[in-house]
Amino acid sequence: MQKNELKIVGNKAVLYIRERMCETAEEMLKSDMFRMVLEHCINQLESRNSPLIGIFENKRITQAGVTNLINTLVLLEKYENHVVPHIFPGSVSFLQNKQVLNNFVEHLYDYWSILTDLL
Repeated sequence: MQKNELKIVGNKAVLYIRERMCETAEEMLKSDMFRMVLEHCINQLESRNSPLIGIFENKRITQAGVTNLINTLVLLEKYENHVVPHIFPGSVSFLQNKQVLNNFVEHLYDYWSILTDLL
């Protein structure tokens, strides 16, 4: 078993903890577990053809796109949204429609909350 492991089965999350958890927002956003939940959430949205997928350029979801989204979220935690594209050009597509990005983040938060409520 890994140090920390997250398994998503249906609409339930099972978390095995053997070491310290993330202490900062940046650590959490860069964690493998966050990426797993993010990808699971994105796949669910994609299967429902949700308009929230519109945060991705041409609504194409790739591993690089998910990585760019994570990097964008890390920077948004530190800087104002108008500064982020100057620091990280990969954030431009996510910040074109801030309302859709905001709705996506709210949906992800709700999705994460539902999973953790089931722990």
